[in-house]
Amino acid sequence: NNPLHVAVATYLSLRVSVDGGKTFSNAVPASLPPTHSSSRGGDSSLGFDSRGRLFWTYLAVTNGTTAPDIFLAQHDPTTGAIMPGYPVNVTASPGVNLPAGPNSHDKQWLAIDSHLGSPYQDRLYIAWTDLTGTWVVRSTFSSDQGQTWTLAAPLSVPAEGAPWPVHNTVAPNGDLYVSYHSQTGSDASGADDLISGKVYVLRSTDGGATFPQKQLAYGPGDSDVTDNVQSQNGPIPGARFWLLGSGQAWVLADPFAAGRIYVVANDDPDNSSVGDVANVYITISTDFGNNWTVPSRIDR
Repeated sequence: NNPLHVAVATYLSLRVSVDGGKTFSNAVPASLPPTHSSSRGGDSSLGFDSRGRLFWTYLAVTNGTTAPDIFLAQHDPTTGAIMPGYPVNVTASPGVNLPAGPNSHDKQWLAIDSHLGSPYQDRLYIAWTDLTGTWVVRSTFSSDQGQTWTLAAPLSVPAEGAPWPVHNTVAPNGDLYVSYHSQTGSDASGADDLISGKVYVLRSTDGGATFPQKQLAYGPGDSDVTDNVQSQNGPIPGARFWLLGSGQAWVLADPFAAGRIYVVANDDPDNSSVGDVANVYITISTDFGNNWTVPSRIDR
């Protein structure tokens, strides 16, 4: 609610600005309980609610393991200081109803209903992939600034292969949308087959309690790029960096047009690790995510 308040985070540190990004505070490290370590984690995601309260979610591993939990903290939007009563271990919260840890969770994203007049105003939502056993997408919400969280029921099914990564957004009317990339095919080396990658979008009209609507925004092969893992087949010539995160699609609810939803994703147009290896596409729904346009290239 104040355009001069800006927050940025990288790995496990946070900085805030009160002058529109001209200057920033010193870095504030993520707060962790003694049971967890900052040796591995990150995936920071930030958001403000309608009252200007700043929330930060991040991953941190249980000591002696490589299994991350999801934490959420409220921070002062003017100084970056952590507020009393935080952080909260979201994935260990009783209402989420997951098995006792250590479990493995990844790529959590925070969406906040900051829309004035929404029936779920200031509700916090986190969506992520639970990597414990068979990969599954989960979503949970909090109506008390992150102190307690609801049941994180599965949103994906085993037939969808590797449902990762996820993203989420809240529309002005309070509808919650969760998107995730699904990869069902790979070769013997573990490389994605570049023809099965797709993107699902789910809609909740009851504040994240249920998700009865689920549609494909990108069909098989329309959202498929190489991970570029060097030990797998078909790495991009001359490029040694991994590209796993490039498979993430981003979903956005239009803040002004009711029912208009956008999904941006990457795709390899010729399904080959040589030549044109990736373009950027957008698809649009004008009926609350029920139907989607043919993806249109936007990176030129």
